[in-house]
Amino acid sequence: FQEEVLTSIRMGTTDVGCFLAMTEPLEGQSLLIGRQRCVLFATPDHPLVGRRIQPHELEGSDFVGPVGSSHFGTVQNQLLRSIGIEKMQVVAEGTEFSLIRDLVAAGLGIGCSLYESVRPEVENGRLAILDLDAPPLLVNVYLITKTQRRSAKSVSAFVSFLQASFRKQAQ
Repeated sequence: FQEEVLTSIRMGTTDVGCFLAMTEPLEGQSLLIGRQRCVLFATPDHPLVGRRIQPHELEGSDFVGPVGSSHFGTVQNQLLRSIGIEKMQVVAEGTEFSLIRDLVAAGLGIGCSLYESVRPEVENGRLAILDLDAPPLLVNVYLITKTQRRSAKSVSAFVSFLQASFRKQAQ
């Protein structure tokens, strides 16, 4: 959970953490290393799948998502509002991406998640991405370290590896 990343950095039990956010976190030292795409997804037979849709068409749709008060729930709400989706009918909430995927696959509603977390189910036909006529839903990925802590050589090497991976992914 994103909240646990911040707590472990704050308490000094972790040297480095990855954090998803729309804006730079206030905890520790942070470094923007990339962005991840979020997508809206549903079952392949959902009425909105297979056509280009306007965000306002999703207003009032049944929705399965993270707990609204969680960090990722807040980020997700910010993403959806950024494209004009103010209100969706939340029918179920989950604390794990896998639970949200399964509830959407069972037909409970539309979900929103990192593309990479649903890609395998999309590729095997279990889920489908909604084709939104809107800018991409992008969330920032930050590396966070404790400000008063000097990083071990292995941590610095890991951070460099992650930065290089995100640069490569962006190309």
